Amino acid sequence: MSIETLLSSAKAAIVTVGDGRGFLVDGSRSGRLVVTAAHCLPHLPPPHPFSHTAETTYRDLVGPLGGKPSVWADCLFVDPIADVAVLCEPDDQVYLKEATAYTRLVEAAAPLRVGILTEPCDAWLQTLDGRWQRCTVRVDSPYGPARSLMLVGAVDGNAAGTSGSPIVRSDGRVLGVVSVGTERSGETCDEQAGKPLLASVLPLWLVTDLRANVVKARDSCRKYIGAVPGLVRDTAERGAE
Repeated sequence: MSIETLLSSAKAAIVTVGDGRGFLVDGSRSGRLVVTAAHCLPHLPPPHPFSHTAETTYRDLVGPLGGKPSVWADCLFVDPIADVAVLCEPDDQVYLKEATAYTRLVEAAAPLRVGILTEPCDAWLQTLDGRWQRCTVRVDSPYGPARSLMLVGAVDGNAAGTSGSPIVRSDGRVLGVVSVGTERSGETCDEQAGKPLLASVLPLWLVTDLRANVVKARDSCRKYIGAVPGLVRDTAERGAE
């Protein structure tokens, strides 16, 4: 399949989330989910496993790419440190109309599959004007837990307003999420670190549900952690043992 076809399919997975973006993934048990940057949420949900559904449901948060957010979504998972959030359908026992609108939106999109980063490679980001910008991506910290990505040469695809967009590999799989911007001390930077690496920052139950290769993710983390003793192992590595 050509890169043009793969990127066209990837564009169909991108949606609007708040003032940023998100993209569709497909869980074997969870159904179609929206992955975005945590800072695209208007506020964080309460840190409690038995929060009321009204406390985790966001009004008018999601919409078609370039459209006004008008669809409600529930927060399934959020990590404000890694800056990643996963949204799902609102509770249809409480918000039937809103759940139907969510289903209609996600069924009209084409979900992406999560990929595993084992070595530096080319990747693609979508700019605000709808172009795909080619860049290089590698793991941010070669001697620590592999949790984030470094982008090189992705200024336009990493501009304000692109937060939550997918970082897509040349085979069409998504590696990470656009997070922090390209400016540092008022200057635009060609290199930008801190992009969430999905196979590492998502919880094990969700990575497995998305049918990503957990064993390969573990081995990838080991490669980047290296021989430095005493480092805390990555979540994907601990859970896969």
